[in-house]
Amino acid sequence: MTDVKPSDVPALRLHGVITRLGRGSQAARWVAGIYGAGRARAQADMHFAEVPSGRVVIATADRRVSGGLQVIGGDDEDLLRESFDDMARDLAKFLVRLSKGEVPGKAQ
Repeated sequence: MTDVKPSDVPALRLHGVITRLGRGSQAARWVAGIYGAGRARAQADMHFAEVPSGRVVIATADRRVSGGLQVIGGDDEDLLRESFDDMARDLAKFLVRLSKGEVPGKAQ
């Protein structure tokens, strides 16, 4: 972890924990992946805290489950890597929307 030096500029620190990581079964994906067998699962809980007070200002949880025809028999490491890449991309999109004054709404 990198320490942030105190400054006059407001800053947030991102903290995250992988709270669920299931590799699934490649064999099950080969046999019955079209029906969801052997799916890989990942979940990350994250929060942004003010520096230096540590007060949490935004908290998120993101869950991913591999699925679809593209994962039948797929490698679990590739599936999990893709899940975490997607989480990072979606968190960045969320922050951009917040910076434009858009507010989160109900999931559709």
